[in-house]
Amino acid sequence: MTTEEPFACPRCGQNYQPHWRDRTDPTICRTCGERRDGFCNWADEHPQHLDQHPCSTSQEEPGDPCRYCAKPVPLNGDPCPNCWQTFDGMTIADIKAVFAADGTFNVRPVIDQ
Repeated sequence: MTTEEPFACPRCGQNYQPHWRDRTDPTICRTCGERRDGFCNWADEHPQHLDQHPCSTSQEEPGDPCRYCAKPVPLNGDPCPNCWQTFDGMTIADIKAVFAADGTFNVRPVIDQ
């Protein structure tokens, strides 16, 4: 059994799990592939987007592996709790603490050194 490592998409620069590779061009991510192809998640409501830029790309379905960490997405439709955080209802001090965890204000702080 071989385990593929996460990869960095050369178009968007994001790091993804191997299952999020584009099916026709595995060197890029699924999101960039869908943008290239003009994919629109709401094609029925936005027919003009089929010939222009996409307004949305596909998302993980409940129970599917997350594109970033490969853990299952919650069955209730919420985003992956390991990779997404909402600031709704948080105090400004708590929000600042999220971004200042390592003193760099990066969205992906390095805490353990």
